Amino acid sequence: MNGIEKDIDSLGRVVIPIEYRRRIGAKQNSRVLLSLENDTVVISPTDRRCALCDKRIEKERRFRLCEDCILQIKAED
Repeated sequence: MNGIEKDIDSLGRVVIPIEYRRRIGAKQNSRVLLSLENDTVVISPTDRRCALCDKRIEKERRFRLCEDCILQIKAED
């Protein structure tokens, strides 16, 4: 799934195709993170990123922490 052209409306909005939203797990009223990497706009779901290292979290968790950060926190105790 790569390369769908979309128009930017008069308010600067772009509709994200449903296939893309499903793939990243973004639902209606979800928050997303917009970042710029090498002149490319990247859209990521904020609720599926680690709060400490910003790594993508694959599994639903009670806290927004990735496995690596959880292990590191446990090792520091």
